[in-house]
Amino acid sequence: MKLDELVNKYYNILNENDIYIWNYISKHRDVCHNLTITELAEKCNVSHTTIMRFSKKLSLKGFSELKFHLKLEQETITQQETECVDTIVLSYHKFIEDMKNLNCNEICHKISKAKNIYIFSTGVLQSTVSIEMRRIFLNAGIAMHMFNDKHESEMLLNVVTKDDLVIIISLSGNSSTAVTLVQNLKMMSVPTLSITELSKNKLSSLSYFNLYISTTKISVGLGNSYTTTTMFFILIEMLFLKFQDLEMSDLL
Repeated sequence: MKLDELVNKYYNILNENDIYIWNYISKHRDVCHNLTITELAEKCNVSHTTIMRFSKKLSLKGFSELKFHLKLEQETITQQETECVDTIVLSYHKFIEDMKNLNCNEICHKISKAKNIYIFSTGVLQSTVSIEMRRIFLNAGIAMHMFNDKHESEMLLNVVTKDDLVIIISLSGNSSTAVTLVQNLKMMSVPTLSITELSKNKLSSLSYFNLYISTTKISVGLGNSYTTTTMFFILIEMLFLKFQDLEMSDLL
């Protein structure tokens, strides 16, 4: 599991010092993977014990494992500094492999058992992903209801129950409408699944289940850049295949 994902997962138990440490590491990843624990502590104006506690809060064995993750991620970035096609293909392969190894059993069981499934999307791309997700899962007899504006999200609160599942698709994970929705659903004990890019975001920290896509930004000339979003479609297809495998294994 990547460091950003670990921070999102354990965000609620991090204190102010932990957040400061993570913000420094996040902004200086290319440097931090070569620092000693004492050097990082000095950079963050904390003790090396505080760095150690931060590492363990992320379920890591210690600072050495934190450095390993940083080094691995830095090597991945270096590998991606190739031609555009090679970069994107590499990111696709890595993401597919990550999804293949990801345990989605709990999510798949919830999809199977949910009385109703609702999908809330925060933009045009996300709405397209929602349409495709609904289409794919209908093959397995799973119906999903779509909605994508603030008024509909408020109406949903009048009908949704803790026996349902609400899937929220947002690229940044910081849409104010999506965050407000998941906050209300959490107070009602309604299960939620967020699908966002892999970064620290409010939506994933509040949701019960989380799935992430990896985005890759490449330069395309004239000072412009392009961010891949195909991972959304790979993710929902891989989730569906895992759902099918689990359903078949439960029948055996």
